[in-house]
Amino acid sequence: MKNDESGSSSRLFTRRQWLWLVPPSAIAAVVGAGFAGENGFASQSANNSHADDDSGVRVYNIRKYGAKGDGVALDTAALQAAIDACNQDGGGTVLVPAGTFQIGTVELKSNVTLHIAAAGKLLGSADGKQYHAVDAIPLSGDSTLVDGNWALLFAVNATNVTIEGAGTIDGQGAQFHSAVRGTPPPSGLGGNKRPYHLLFHRCDRLTVRDIALVDGAYDSIRASRASTSIWVGSTSTTASTATTTDFTLSVRNM
Repeated sequence: MKNDESGSSSRLFTRRQWLWLVPPSAIAAVVGAGFAGENGFASQSANNSHADDDSGVRVYNIRKYGAKGDGVALDTAALQAAIDACNQDGGGTVLVPAGTFQIGTVELKSNVTLHIAAAGKLLGSADGKQYHAVDAIPLSGDSTLVDGNWALLFAVNATNVTIEGAGTIDGQGAQFHSAVRGTPPPSGLGGNKRPYHLLFHRCDRLTVRDIALVDGAYDSIRASRASTSIWVGSTSTTASTATTTDFTLSVRNM
């Protein structure tokens, strides 16, 4: 762009002069606008000091809650803390960024979207002690409930739960199967104590999309006694069959 030599040059300032003239608050606003969190999400502080007008759209990066993502450290507590905070704040997105996050049983809650980045992975622990039965899911009452109530990720009586992203949930299924009949599997959990990838009971408006569910220890997805609106799309799994009834969606891994 050409300058107007007849007068505009007198209105040009050096960088130092400009910094003296512009209020510090304006400079901070310009600089701050250039920063955003991983994968296009705004960074989220774990202290939950949010503006009042972003309820329901906040992003909770699990690293801010202490997750290591090195594939060795156990990140169950950090993931659960992020989900709890998101739910308590009225909902939003829990972000699993790049890294391998080893977890045991974790509860999903209402109005929470679990987004796993393309280079992110939730890795089911090979230690059976990191899992527990979901006592709120009965094992009797109808034929859909007899297959166990252990899971990697579960939700009970929840609404508006979404699991999405181009990342991976790895169940380490081989750790829950015995190489030799009559001997316990490496994890110490077998039979109907093998954890599902995803287990839902009495939930409404469930969405699972784009995620890779790999190496399941048991079924990949089971939704029992769901009310309405279960949507599973663009999700890859190692399953070979899928069955659907009024109450149960089950994808069996071989």
